[in-house]
Amino acid sequence: MQSSPDQPPSSWEPAKEFGSALWKQISPIAAVQGAAQLTAHPIESLKNDAAMRTEVYKNAEEAFKKGNYAEGAAHLLHAAIPFLGPQMDAAANDFMQGKIASGLGISTGIGLALAGPKAVADTGVIPKISEVSGDAIRNGWRKIGNPMGLASSGEELMKQGISPRTSMSGFDTSLQRAAGDLKAYDAQSPIQNVHDLNDAIPEIKQKVWSEEVEPALQRQAKQPVEMQPVADAVRAQISDEMKEFDEGNAEKLESFAKKLESARDVTSANKLLKYANGQLESYFQKFPAARRANLMNNPETAGWEAARAELRNQFLDTLEKNGETGVRDARLRYGALDTLQDAVERRVNVADRAKPMSLGRIVGLAGAAPTGGLSILAGELSNYLNKPDVLIRRGMGNLQPVRTTPFNIAPSAGMPLAAGTSIASAMQGNQ
Repeated sequence: MQSSPDQPPSSWEPAKEFGSALWKQISPIAAVQGAAQLTAHPIESLKNDAAMRTEVYKNAEEAFKKGNYAEGAAHLLHAAIPFLGPQMDAAANDFMQGKIASGLGISTGIGLALAGPKAVADTGVIPKISEVSGDAIRNGWRKIGNPMGLASSGEELMKQGISPRTSMSGFDTSLQRAAGDLKAYDAQSPIQNVHDLNDAIPEIKQKVWSEEVEPALQRQAKQPVEMQPVADAVRAQISDEMKEFDEGNAEKLESFAKKLESARDVTSANKLLKYANGQLESYFQKFPAARRANLMNNPETAGWEAARAELRNQFLDTLEKNGETGVRDARLRYGALDTLQDAVERRVNVADRAKPMSLGRIVGLAGAAPTGGLSILAGELSNYLNKPDVLIRRGMGNLQPVRTTPFNIAPSAGMPLAAGTSIASAMQGNQ
């Protein structure tokens, strides 16, 4: 007796699906028919197999276009396996669609057909794939070396795609701080490659400036900024030894400190921040160890850095004391975006000049003979997944958003160069 369409499926349905899928794989009749077809019509059988594997390859291409790289990799590997590949792909599709019983039936049947009942039984109980979490899969993939970066986080993929210079020690923190703004922008205008990212960052910075920073500066333009702590910070760089053995530099720093004691408001303090960062531009480009050495050996650099750091603190404290509490967060995000922009601009110049023979391709070619050509496909897949543009797209898809405010892309008035340059420098937290 069959159940009506309105009734829930019988508890036997999963078992029937499993049995049906399993029998299609191990049925002796089907096996004999298949063997007979292959023997009598080998060319036709090979053509049919090629056609089915072509469809699997198309599924791989479609998955890659959608950004589903793990799924695409699975399809691509299945497409390379003669005769069994399409069946393995069908099982994987069943699992992804929630047809666990059918998928297990196909998988078990393939195993029985290849290894025999005893070999399959020796492997133990078939795991409940529906209960395996994404984290467990990623952790397992990482344990075997994270091939092709399929278990990498969004931040890891973005860093690999941008490939910042070694001296950029704050890159990881900057990427985390900027992630929310990048995701908000990506939701409105997808960032598909390095060039898109390079174009997006200035727009995001413009939005942070025009909506979160500039209004605060305009509202508090005439508020006084306490300058005595700035002057004291410079004087703290004048040691007793400098006074005794380097009177010239000691006098320069004292003169500098006296000038800093002059009264300033928010507008003039912001301009001074611009100038101070300009004086320290070459210092910012150094490795951390070289920066420390430069501070110890160059009194002028030490004076400007002390002035910049304390002026930034007084500048932000003034804004916050007058109710502009969001400016500090904007400073961190703007500075983070500025750091990313520097790295991406360097990367965009080499993104189109990738070496035609990557390591993945070389390894794939070297292993072609013993693997029957499968290593070539694996090498091509590895080469594709490690292209900067693909890494950026994958990374954007996996970034964990922090900011929830939508990014409204609309024409806006250009930011004045002087003001933009000032805030770009003034808002960098660790530079």
